[in-house]
Amino acid sequence: MAKTAITYTKTIIQGDGVDTEVQPDSITNSACISGGTQQLSLTGAADTITVPSGATGFRLIPPTGSSVTKTIKGISGDTGLVIHPAKPFGPWYFASSPPANFVITSGSAELVQILWL
Repeated sequence: MAKTAITYTKTIIQGDGVDTEVQPDSITNSACISGGTQQLSLTGAADTITVPSGATGFRLIPPTGSSVTKTIKGISGDTGLVIHPAKPFGPWYFASSPPANFVITSGSAELVQILWL
């Protein structure tokens, strides 16, 4: 059975005289490959993550209370983007041509969840 991923992102900022609301972004992937979250075992080094065919992006979900540093990179030698150790990252969307893979460098071994969009 085909799956469809519909992702909405809405931002509201209020307080100190500011009242801003950015309406939901909506991205639909009718070729979604995700069957829910999948376990991803980080080794504490540079892990190459293969992007499944049909994926338009992902969301990374670390364990609650994690203190393990994680950096998302295009390739292992990149500086990358350091993400919060314990908060979900994403949704992160690929360009029109998704990469074959990307890298997550972690400070130590950890089991995280990934949701392909």
